[in-house]
Amino acid sequence: MNTRLATVAPELVDWAESLATNRRKTVACAIAQWACHKTHIVNVLGEIPMQRMLQPTYSATPEDRAMLGIKADALDEQYLSIADQGDVSDRDLRGFEQARALSSLLYSFDAQDLASFCETLYEAQAVTDDLEAFRQLCGTCSSGCTAGPE
Repeated sequence: MNTRLATVAPELVDWAESLATNRRKTVACAIAQWACHKTHIVNVLGEIPMQRMLQPTYSATPEDRAMLGIKADALDEQYLSIADQGDVSDRDLRGFEQARALSSLLYSFDAQDLASFCETLYEAQAVTDDLEAFRQLCGTCSSGCTAGPE
């Protein structure tokens, strides 16, 4: 499968392909939840909307999708504008990480689809760029556990 995830962790693509379609959504929501907690997305979305959107049974509205896309794009643009100037602070990097978490959440809405599931994983792993810890998280989710705040 041709996906961005294959560029950083091809074994996770193989793992994704092995998951049953009906399991992907649950795993994707757990992975997105991990990314959202790591980046404090609650400060961007609010607790109730975030918890609602992280439920595997949630059906995202077009408004939800647009709002998440707009927020992620704005955070990305802000980060890239600062990065172009060459002086990126930890706060600026948090904005980039939050954009990745929002994108992970957005992709998780369609995670039954293998390509969307892989994009959920790709965006979430970019939150910390700690691929080994992310592989462990995927292994935990594979065993049926849900990811929670760390």
